[in-house]
Amino acid sequence: VIQWAVNRLSKVYGDIPQPQSYVITRWGKNPHSLGSYSIVTRKDTDENPCDILFEDVDERLYFAGEATCGKYQGTVQAAFTTGYRQAAKILGRRSRNCFVIK
Repeated sequence: VIQWAVNRLSKVYGDIPQPQSYVITRWGKNPHSLGSYSIVTRKDTDENPCDILFEDVDERLYFAGEATCGKYQGTVQAAFTTGYRQAAKILGRRSRNCFVIK
C-alpha cells in the first residue's frame, strides 16, 4: 500500500523520498470500530479548524472530507460536498462554501 502511494505521488511530484514511518489502519477488521466522525473545537485557536484543514498544499494537494466542512461537520453531506468543493477548486471554480444539497 505504501509503495503504491509513493509511486502515484511520484508521478505527480517527481522524485519523492520514501516515508520515514507510517501507520495503516484496518477499520473494517476492528470489531470495536463501528464508525466514527470528527469533531473539531475552537478551544485552542481563534482560527476555524475546518478552514485550516481545507487549505491546499502548494495548490497540488487538496483535502476533503467531513472534517473540512464546519457547517455540516461529521456528516455524509459534509464528506460529499467537500469532495465536490475541492473538485471545483481543482477545476478552477474556487469556492470556500459548503454546498447545500436538498
